[in-house]
Amino acid sequence: MFSSAIERLRPYCRSHFRQLRDEYEQAKSQVAGVDRRLDIIGSVDVKIRQKLLYQRLTIRAKHRLAFQLFEDDYNRFKHDQTYAGTQQEDHFEDIFCTNTAYVALSRLIFVRICEDVGLTTRKISNSGIAVWRDFVQNIKGNYQDLLDVAFKDVARICPGLFEPTIFDCIGQGNSVLDDILERILFHLNAFSVREVSRDELALMCQYLRPRIEQQACGPAGAGGSSAIWYAND
Repeated sequence: MFSSAIERLRPYCRSHFRQLRDEYEQAKSQVAGVDRRLDIIGSVDVKIRQKLLYQRLTIRAKHRLAFQLFEDDYNRFKHDQTYAGTQQEDHFEDIFCTNTAYVALSRLIFVRICEDVGLTTRKISNSGIAVWRDFVQNIKGNYQDLLDVAFKDVARICPGLFEPTIFDCIGQGNSVLDDILERILFHLNAFSVREVSRDELALMCQYLRPRIEQQACGPAGAGGSSAIWYAND
């Protein structure tokens, strides 16, 4: 099930990544055009200069996500990944998109486990989805909003798994992503994980993170359980 869900998510992540890259290139070109005009007028015409500066700020604000990804997050990822031996640009992109899908699905499965073992109320399983669809009127199919609530509610159980990561940007998607999430959520309803113990849950908190992010979860992977906060029985 995990592999099939990853195969659903990864093409979307790759497509959205490339859309953001195209958006970034176009926006960067617009900013460069504004900068050239600023260089031409210098400090002679203050009013025009102020308008151009505002125009540049507006462009960067409108495309904030794309600028954040390709001027900060992705460059840091490539820097870190280079130490693991990655060199070709296609490989960086593939690893980044795979890790993005991995983080999203790991969080999703962790929430489902927490629901089945009674650490939180049901939101993404069985009656939880029905309650969500009855609770809202115009965003019934916006499963990203539902997941945002579910993730926040279990973040106290395994804080490291739900910390902001460089892979979160592609999770801000659209109706295509909602359709994929709907299929995964209903597929998960066919499974029950009530027999998972608290110790196993602690180890999962470590295991369900891509290697590049695992250190943030603490020493649970070495057999400890400090990566998870146990709710009082």
